Amino acid sequence: GWHRAMNVTVKHTLYLPGWHRAMNIGAGHLGLALLILAGLFGVPSQSPASTEDARALLGRGDLRAAALELRRALQQDPNDVTARLVLARIYLRVGNGAAAEKALHSAIGLGAELVQWRLDFVESLLIQGNYEAAIQRLDAATDLGPDEQVRALVLRGDVALAQNQTDAARTRYQEALRMDPGSERAALGLLRAAVTDGDQDAAILAADDLLE
Repeated sequence: GWHRAMNVTVKHTLYLPGWHRAMNIGAGHLGLALLILAGLFGVPSQSPASTEDARALLGRGDLRAAALELRRALQQDPNDVTARLVLARIYLRVGNGAAAEKALHSAIGLGAELVQWRLDFVESLLIQGNYEAAIQRLDAATDLGPDEQVRALVLRGDVALAQNQTDAARTRYQEALRMDPGSERAALGLLRAAVTDGDQDAAILAADDLLE
């Protein structure tokens, strides 16, 4: 059963803060992901670039095609706010917090609305290990919608877990799941917390929940 929990974790995440410390994996995968991403941008294409297509590709997990589409869109229009926001999401997915923060700063400078970037900015800080700044921004985030509230709770859990505060992390993930029982990020957080604690039974239960 323990290997099932490990397999579920690898299947469900490309990058999650603190996970590489718990599992002693991730640095090589992250480097490979960034290398692949960096090598995309010179590939030619005959069709017009579309940020909507890029968003759809990102939703399907096709980071390579999404990144290419966004680079082409930004070549056509460097002031495309949506393209920079979606590009930041890709950087978050591959664990490049600094690049995500830079893309978000560009979008902010172009007039992106607060609700479009505030939690992505928190995640970029979290990835870079700026936990205090991440919490400060979460504390300052008001009038969150339901989906944002769930994500904010997961981010708080991620901050706690990255600092080996597994009890606090587990509480945040459970709060997120009470608000949204279908939150994979929260369920995966519980799995990561169980693995960090070496709690095999809890990890297997969490893995089973993710597979349902």
